[in-house]
Amino acid sequence: MKVRRGSETEVGKRIAESSSAEATYKIRFREMNSAMAELHKALKDHAKRQEEDPENWGWAGDLGQVTRDMQEMIRFLTSGH
Repeated sequence: MKVRRGSETEVGKRIAESSSAEATYKIRFREMNSAMAELHKALKDHAKRQEEDPENWGWAGDLGQVTRDMQEMIRFLTSGH
């Protein structure tokens, strides 16, 4: 899977140039939505590879790890810190 990293510098520049928490939040919110779209595509690609190798338990393990990571992110976002 190819992960796009070129935009990190651009995002960092936009955040550094933003003058408020609200502006930074909006930038990061858009970036998060973009990352979720990439995650969805990666999940579909993963499912295709699993179909080619259905007896491999590693595919199920991958999803278990990703699910745990996502649950941790949800807990973090809903913690009310």
